[in-house]
Amino acid sequence: QNGTITYIREVVTGGKIAAIEITYPTSERSSGDKLAETVPLTLKFVG
Repeated sequence: QNGTITYIREVVTGGKIAAIEITYPTSERSSGDKLAETVPLTLKFVG
């Protein structure tokens, strides 16, 4: 929408929520898609 791509991932467990939102222009889709595929996999709870 509006020339951007937004990727949102939420992880909910044990009453905790971790979330990440990545927004990037469609013109940078190649780089942005790689980031959106890699970074959310590292999403975890600390402490």
